[in-house]
Amino acid sequence: MQRTLRIEDFSLLTHVGDPQVSPKGRYIAVSTIRPRLKENKYLKEIWIYRASDTKPLAVLQSESDSSPRWSNDEEKIVFASRRALTEE
Repeated sequence: MQRTLRIEDFSLLTHVGDPQVSPKGRYIAVSTIRPRLKENKYLKEIWIYRASDTKPLAVLQSESDSSPRWSNDEEKIVFASRRALTEE
């Protein structure tokens, strides 16, 4: 049975893009974007995986995280964000 696409269905979609393989090929970072209709905003995440596994090692989550890039030694990942900086 087919039905018409509704606006609520849009909130179930996740856009996956910008996969970045680490320099030695051991890890993969992937950007995702999901709509949050009730809050009228998008949730941007960066998922980090071992190349040999399907379980994520880590998830970075905010309204603005994107564009992950690996350091040459695979120890660090940098990404674009509009998070507020705080001093301790």
